[in-house]
Amino acid sequence: MAYIESRIEKRDILIFNNVEWITDFKIFKEKPNLENIEYPLKNFENNEVLFLFDEKLKPFKEVNNDIESVINMTLNLLELMEKTEENGYKFFIIDPKSIYFDQELKPYIFLYYPIFSEYDIVELKKFNMPISIRSKISKFDLNNSTLIAEIFARLLFGDDYISIGKIKEKKYYVKEKLKEMGEYDLQYWFKKSLYNDYSIKQSKKIFLKTLERRKRRKTQKKLIEKIARATKSSEGSKKLKEEDDFLDDVNQDSWFKDVYNEKAIFAVMDGVSTAKVGNGKIASNIVKEIILNKWDELKEKDINTETVKRFIEDILKESNEKILIKAKELKKEFNATDIMASTLALVILYNDNLYIASVGDSNIFIMNKDYILKMNIEHNIKREKLINKRNLKGKESSLTEYIGKYKQIENEIVPEKINYFYSETKLLDDEIVLVSSDGVLDYWKGEEDNKEDFFKEDFFKIYSKYNKLKVAAIKIICELESNEAADNITLHLFNPIYKKEEK
Repeated sequence: MAYIESRIEKRDILIFNNVEWITDFKIFKEKPNLENIEYPLKNFENNEVLFLFDEKLKPFKEVNNDIESVINMTLNLLELMEKTEENGYKFFIIDPKSIYFDQELKPYIFLYYPIFSEYDIVELKKFNMPISIRSKISKFDLNNSTLIAEIFARLLFGDDYISIGKIKEKKYYVKEKLKEMGEYDLQYWFKKSLYNDYSIKQSKKIFLKTLERRKRRKTQKKLIEKIARATKSSEGSKKLKEEDDFLDDVNQDSWFKDVYNEKAIFAVMDGVSTAKVGNGKIASNIVKEIILNKWDELKEKDINTETVKRFIEDILKESNEKILIKAKELKKEFNATDIMASTLALVILYNDNLYIASVGDSNIFIMNKDYILKMNIEHNIKREKLINKRNLKGKESSLTEYIGKYKQIENEIVPEKINYFYSETKLLDDEIVLVSSDGVLDYWKGEEDNKEDFFKEDFFKIYSKYNKLKVAAIKIICELESNEAADNITLHLFNPIYKKEEK
């Protein structure tokens, strides 16, 4: 069947044409009496559907797509779809072209396609809708949150999102873009809704909780009383070779932490193991030493966006320079790509302010019993191809940014500028932070799409039983070793306790 098109005639008539399926399906047994759902003027003829139209309404693609507007439109659509379900009808398919918004961002749906009652059994593939759930209707209580997730992403990201075909890539794209925007809290709601884990009612409930959490991050002001923390590291049993038994330290991860009154720092440096000059352990230790020295200066100063960014940039610049000096001590001639390197995942906590910086693919998460939020991006080919539209060759997991990055100018190897990820947020009362090398999540149980959820669930089972972060850290490392982790594994866990507010 041809693709559905729409047009406005005489300014007050909206027409959808190429609606071929209408000849063998009666669209409504009864029409739910709902505001903002518009019904056709008359019976369908010549595959056209006509509606009365108010010219003040704006089509889907012409509304403001700033984050606050998109949030309001999404919430208004959730409320409209929930009211529809309360009247005994349900959306399983939807066309964004049928959705218009007034000046207050209230949605109007011009319903040329069916909404279903519990007595309607129809194959969804019969209707050529841009957005639909990915199954037949088997039960009326089947989840349908994928509809609202798709609309949210299309409103916010437009054609860039629409052009993505695979659901895994859609999830990845939106999560990465939300992190760039500093909109961490919306990640978890989007993923669960996109994967159809929620009904509309559940999706709305979680969406409202997400918005409340988002608001608290912008307004909260808490003072630290103390910080619970734990750190563990292991070589990774499956990564070890026979010859490693003759060496003292084969773990190429390094870590650093310090708590200084109401200030704290937690960092993981994961040495890259493919170096031809030096090795990842040397590189990660160089970064660690520089962080230690720079932190001794920073912790005595006021901590804010400016001082933290300068701190990060000084670390990257000095580390890059010192790794190159060390490489020249180890070998006289080499290529720029042969030199040892390291990733970096670093957070600074100052009362309830969390400053986040990373280079490479090490991880930073915020989690509680209800959600787990990835707070930093991964600098790899996958991201460059999907987010930045760069046509790069190589494995998707190959790093595009790392400390120890150089280029050759004529006969001289010189440090190259490192692009790092930076963000900041507020840490809420009930949240625990995880800073780790990539091996921790890579070798947890589950597939790529659900490892984070499995980790969150397993962590809180352990933590609720023992109520000690240090025990949880030990158990996590033991679980990873039982899975025969084929990488070095290092993690920090911390949970600040805030002073009670005086009444």
